[in-house]
Amino acid sequence: MPTDGSDHARKALALACGLAEKYDARVVLVHVLLRDAAPDDLRAVSNVKRLPQAVQRELERVEDVPLAAASLGGGYVAPPIPTSVLEAVGAQIFDTAKRSAKRIGVKKVSVHLAEGDPADRILECAKREKADMIVMGKRGLGSLKELFIGSVSHKVGNLATCPCMTVK
Repeated sequence: MPTDGSDHARKALALACGLAEKYDARVVLVHVLLRDAAPDDLRAVSNVKRLPQAVQRELERVEDVPLAAASLGGGYVAPPIPTSVLEAVGAQIFDTAKRSAKRIGVKKVSVHLAEGDPADRILECAKREKADMIVMGKRGLGSLKELFIGSVSHKVGNLATCPCMTVK
């Protein structure tokens, strides 16, 4: 069950956990570091006040104002977000998701943190874990890039070897 902390991911989690509780199945949570997320998105999916102080400072330091990028011919890119911040936000997303799963009655929950292309990592995890089903949000915190190359849920749905359910 991929999760990025977005509204659609929370709805997918509730559905996946309901199914898992009913059939006494396990839930495998997958979170791929949010490399393309804007700082505002990271703040929205995390409880900033509960992040470690050093991570809070790093997140505050990263400005939402784009930096000029001469190598892109005068274009703009957002400043890179430190891996420590992305990992802390991911850990918090996992903690929230695990608590939700336990509240619903799921007894077996495991987590996998990954780096790289989200669809590829989700598919790899599903194969490795011999998933019976992938339940994921239709839209996540995806970037403008998704408009041009397709969404993560679309790619996963097309390439998954098990049933894949997307949730709005």
